[in-house]
Amino acid sequence: MNQLENGVFPDIGVNRAQAILATLGLELRVEPMPRTRRPNYVRMARLSASASFREELTEGELVRALLSGKIPVNRRPHFRVLLEEAPGELLKGLVEDVGKWSEPGRVARNLAAIARRVGMRRVPAWLKNA
Repeated sequence: MNQLENGVFPDIGVNRAQAILATLGLELRVEPMPRTRRPNYVRMARLSASASFREELTEGELVRALLSGKIPVNRRPHFRVLLEEAPGELLKGLVEDVGKWSEPGRVARNLAAIARRVGMRRVPAWLKNA
């Protein structure tokens, strides 16, 4: 224990940790961490849309575009990348999160319109019905 307390063991390993805990009357358990927060879909979408570009799409630009249906100047490529490359679950979460600030269905309709404006040939089915 003295060597452990003084940092002589840089990595004690699982077996040694279990032995130390057993000596103390404790046990080591591995359990999944409870998910305490919902993913930040706006942030994830912004990062996904900006990954290939020097100038990043801001969260404000993304949210305003989804609420208004208008693409900010010089951000068409960002929206195209977002729509082409982001997983459907990310886009659904994004629509749901931003949709809390407008009437039902508006953000999905605006995203579908943005998809058409940036030249998407295949708009996701769940957006077509918006």
